[in-house]
Amino acid sequence: MALDMPGPLEGPGHDPTSSDSPDQGSHLDHLGRFGIDTIDVFVPTTRDAIRELPVQRLLQHLDHATGELSEPVPTTSEVRLANGQQVRALRQAGVHGVLASFSAPKWLRGDNRRPATSDEVRTVVDDFTNLVAEHVPFATPVPEVRLRRVDVARDFVGVAAPAQVLDALTFERPRRPMKTNLYRDKALLGAQTVYRANTRWKARLYHRGEMYQDRSAPASCDPGLAQEEEGIVRFELELRTEVLGELGMARVEALDDARLWSTASKYWGRTRFGATVGSDPKRLRAAEECLSTQELGLVCVHLLFPGRGLARGSRRKAKALAARFGLTRDDLIHSTGAPAGTLDLHRGRFIATESDAADPLP
Repeated sequence: MALDMPGPLEGPGHDPTSSDSPDQGSHLDHLGRFGIDTIDVFVPTTRDAIRELPVQRLLQHLDHATGELSEPVPTTSEVRLANGQQVRALRQAGVHGVLASFSAPKWLRGDNRRPATSDEVRTVVDDFTNLVAEHVPFATPVPEVRLRRVDVARDFVGVAAPAQVLDALTFERPRRPMKTNLYRDKALLGAQTVYRANTRWKARLYHRGEMYQDRSAPASCDPGLAQEEEGIVRFELELRTEVLGELGMARVEALDDARLWSTASKYWGRTRFGATVGSDPKRLRAAEECLSTQELGLVCVHLLFPGRGLARGSRRKAKALAARFGLTRDDLIHSTGAPAGTLDLHRGRFIATESDAADPLP
């Protein structure tokens, strides 16, 4: 079965001369800003590796009867690699190893503006293990790299009023129970970041331009990058050990761009980040002219209190009527000022909703 892959993107990071273009056999538009950002890797080592690194944390037990301290036992140790990456040696689930967390594209290119492909991640991990081998011995001749976390990233370019779009999406109820958190933008126009998460995975949607403007430490702000990333919204899906195991991607050699795209699409649907937002007065006027007072009441309850207050049959009818006229919550209360449209995962853009209020569907 063919997977529905994203098409070419223009915008920052796009290189139309690249050999990765779809015309030359690429499965995904990698330079169109889809791929992997942060990864956590764990590599098993020998038992003595924890003693090989210079900075160590020690554990001692106090015998309350005698007042004597036991011999100190190292619990973790740390070292900085030649490129500045910090690595920790520890024992996890009875296995000795080294653990590190880093951005794969930043390792390669100095920033994370363009996510890395699966092949690029394998290159980064090879570099990582070669640097670690200068400090500690691995448990096997060929390092067995285990993934503890993979962040899948998809960018949307040319998003108008991103703060208001993100703010509007916080009111969209996810399809499954999960927690939603919102962080306001600096100008308090809407949201900088929206999180949706449960105990197994986490997703976030954030405005990259605002991120570079609103760093907590002034020294980390970058007005240049903020300007270049203005209007770019990133979807990041953080997959942890349990989910990676179920997907068959707990090892770096198993990473696959097509499978990552399929996974991102599935979880994108669960978050409801692709819901239509924004207000268009023409839609509401058309609904008022065509629907009865009772039907308008059903639509209002459905949009303002999703999943509550309506019997199953009434809920189905209200949902169909809202879809017929393209009505959203913002059409009723005009709360966010977001432009009418939706974030299209496949195209990597915010697609404005064309009003069909003059000719509603039958």
